[in-house]
Amino acid sequence: MKTSNILFLSLSFLLSVSISAQKFKNNWYFGNKGGLNFDGDSANLLTNSAMVTSEGCASISDQEGNLLFYSNGEQLWDKSHQVMPNGDGLLGSTSSVQSCLAAPVIGSQKLYYLFTVDGRTSSTNGGYQWDGLTYSIIDMTLPGNGSISDPYGDIVSAEKNKIILDDSLTEGITAILHENEDLGYWIVVRKHNANKYYSYLITQDGVCSKPIISDFPNEFITDDPSALKASFDGRTLVDGTWKDLRKFDFDRSTGKLNNYIQLASVAHRTIAFSPNDSLIYAKNGTGDLKIFKRFSPDIIASEKVIHVTGFYSLLLGPNGKIYGTGWNKIDVIHDPNNYDNPNIENSIIDMGSANAAVSFPNFFDHFDKVFSYSSNWDTSLCHGDTINIPAVLDTNSFWASMEKPLNENISNPPIAIDSGTVMLVLTHEYADCFWNDTFNIVGMICDTIVDTIMDSTLLGQDSVINEILFVPNAFSPDGDGENDYFEIKSNQLTDFYIKFYDKLGKLVYETNDHAFRWDGQGLRNNTNLTYVLSTDGKLKIGNVTVVL
Repeated sequence: MKTSNILFLSLSFLLSVSISAQKFKNNWYFGNKGGLNFDGDSANLLTNSAMVTSEGCASISDQEGNLLFYSNGEQLWDKSHQVMPNGDGLLGSTSSVQSCLAAPVIGSQKLYYLFTVDGRTSSTNGGYQWDGLTYSIIDMTLPGNGSISDPYGDIVSAEKNKIILDDSLTEGITAILHENEDLGYWIVVRKHNANKYYSYLITQDGVCSKPIISDFPNEFITDDPSALKASFDGRTLVDGTWKDLRKFDFDRSTGKLNNYIQLASVAHRTIAFSPNDSLIYAKNGTGDLKIFKRFSPDIIASEKVIHVTGFYSLLLGPNGKIYGTGWNKIDVIHDPNNYDNPNIENSIIDMGSANAAVSFPNFFDHFDKVFSYSSNWDTSLCHGDTINIPAVLDTNSFWASMEKPLNENISNPPIAIDSGTVMLVLTHEYADCFWNDTFNIVGMICDTIVDTIMDSTLLGQDSVINEILFVPNAFSPDGDGENDYFEIKSNQLTDFYIKFYDKLGKLVYETNDHAFRWDGQGLRNNTNLTYVLSTDGKLKIGNVTVVL
C-alpha cells in the first residue's frame, strides 16, 4: 500500500453571509414614548414605549422582526420595555442629534455594540464639556430582566462606556461598510468646532483605537452639531449642520473623506437617501424639503425645493417609503425614487399623547450583514505537490511567513513541504493598527492518498467503509432545541476518534466515543473549526461552522 505525506491547509477568511428578509428596522422607538411597527407595506402606531428623548435614539429588532432593545444614549431598554439591569448611566445624551448607534460585534450573532456620542453640556467652570465617543457591548445571552432559559440581554459590565475618543464631537455618528465587506465597517464622527472627520475601523478584533482623520481646514464654516448619513453603497457621506449641508465622497478602503461640496449654506438637520440611492433628501427644520440628484454632473443645480410642513426628521422605512416626524404626527414620502413626483403626504398617523420629537432612530443600514469565518479554502495536498496561497485581501493586507519579516510582501507564495507544520501570517494594517490571521499547513502521515472529500460522503477512496457517514458542516449550540449538537450519524464505527482544531491549530475538543454529542462548550463566538476524523484506519478532514 502506498504511503504518502498528506498536507492539510486550513485558511479561514472573513466571509459575509447574506440572509434575506431580515427585519432589523421593523420596530422604531423614538421621541416621547413614540413608536412605529412595520408590517408589510404599512406602518402602525406603537404605544408601549418607555423611552423619552428629545433627539437621538436607536432601536434594533432580530431577523424575524422581534424587538431586541432600544436606547436614547443614556439608558437601554429590553424587549419587555424595562431598563436593562446594567442599562443606566450610558454616556450619550437625549439632546444629541444622533446620540447612539447599534452595530454588530463581528463574529457573533448575540453580541452588539452600542456606540454613543453625547451632546453639549455646561461645565462647572463655564463653556461646554463632552464625554466623546464611547461604546458598550450588549450580550443577548445574559438573563437581564428575563431568565437563563429566556434571556432578555444586558450590557457586559466590563465592556460598558469604553472610551474610544475622549474629545468634543458634534453629536453625529454613522457606520459604513469597508470596501472589503468581509473585513468590517467604519464608524464615522466629526470633531466639534473643527473640520475634522474621524473614521474608526471595526473588525473581528474589535475597535481600532487610532482613527483615520480627514481634515478640511479651510473648506467650510465650522459649527456643531451635525447629523451624518451615508448612502447605502457607502460612497457618499452627507453632513447636515446648523450652518450648512455638506457632501463628501467616502473611500471605503481607506476611511478617508474627499471631494467636499457645499450643497446648501443654511441648516439641514436631517438627511435620507432614496431606496435606489440616486436621490438625497434633506430638510431645514421647519423650512423646505430639498431633493438633490446624487449622480448629476452638477449636483447643486439639480436641487429641487418642495414647500412642506412637518418632516423634522427623515428616515427610510423597510417598505421603501421615507417617513418624517411632524411632532405628534407622522408624514410620508410614498415614492422617494421619483424626483419629479415623490408623492408627499402629511399626517398619515396621529400619535395621540405621544410625540416624535425631532429625531427618528439612527440605524446602520447594513446591520443585517452577518460577518463570520468560513474555511472554503480547505484542501489536501500530497507529498511533493505545490499549492499557491490566495492573494492578499486588499492593499492594506499582506502575507508573511513566520520565518520572514512581517513587512516583506510574499503575496501569492508557492508552498511545498514534506511534513511538519508551516505557519503563515496574514497581516492587516490600518492607521497604525495591526492584527494578524495565522494559518497552519500541517503535514500528516496516512496509509492511503486522501482526495478532497466533501461532507456527508464516503470516508476513503476504495469503498473500504461500505456506509455513508453523515457529518454536519454547521451546528448552533444556542439552546433553542435545533442543531444544538455536533454528532455523527452512522451504524458502525470502529477504532474511532475525532479532534477539532481552531484556526490557530489549537485543539479545542477530542473524543474516541463514536456516540458522542458535543455542545460546543467553551466556545464564545461564531467560529470555524477543522476536524480530523479517523475510523478503521481511514481519515476524513473537514470543517464545521459554529453559530452561537
